[in-house]
Amino acid sequence: MKVLVAGGRGFIGARAVSAVAAAGHEAGVLEHDDDVARVCGAGWDALVWAAGARRATLDENRVEHVEAPLAALAHLPSLARLIYLSSGETYGAQDVPFVEDAPLLGTSPYALAKIEGERALSSFCASRAVALTILRPSVVYGPDQRGPMFIPSLVHALTHDARFPMTPGEQTRDLIHVDDVAAAIVLALSGPAGTYNISSGTEITLRDLALELATRAGKTHLLDIGALPYRPNEQMRYVLSPARAATDLGWRARSRR
Repeated sequence: MKVLVAGGRGFIGARAVSAVAAAGHEAGVLEHDDDVARVCGAGWDALVWAAGARRATLDENRVEHVEAPLAALAHLPSLARLIYLSSGETYGAQDVPFVEDAPLLGTSPYALAKIEGERALSSFCASRAVALTILRPSVVYGPDQRGPMFIPSLVHALTHDARFPMTPGEQTRDLIHVDDVAAAIVLALSGPAGTYNISSGTEITLRDLALELATRAGKTHLLDIGALPYRPNEQMRYVLSPARAATDLGWRARSRR
């Protein structure tokens, strides 16, 4: 199968390219500064949309997570399958664990754009008879991760012997390793279309996570636990059920912190 990975040089996308190639498929890369018509014109059986970052405004997020994939699809008339990486953040604040049929109550600009992207691509794929698989990862982590998220920020502080101010850390998060996400993408290429949570299904408090990583580094003295207040409307519990992916795709999280 010829598989084009949008965002194939990014944190998740690069791992997806390697996993797709290791599974015996021909893997290609589409980046934001590429000539979309030229790259897509090579003829691809499947598109994995792993492109786009978290932006500040809804309009900026919409460009990356709604408009960009639709523009690429316009150049792929023979496409048979689309895998769209959405986010567990789309569920918003509700009872845990989040299941795929739950309402999408996310309110951040990023979550709203992902919700819009899911709906727009569902309509597009239905009109073109393209098999659509939506993957909703929980909190992805792994080597080479950059950005302002909790884990890379903490690792950066520990690596550079910088103090790390944080909230009391009683909020929970469901962590999933980037290699597990890549493995799910490979299985989704041949598995039944649908929507799947990609998660460990296990909660850990940010306090316990910070202490675990700082203890490994021998630098617990750098943690300023409780130095920051919780954000307004902080989501205190965040965990997704991976049961459907296990049943339908044969996927389970393998990696451990």
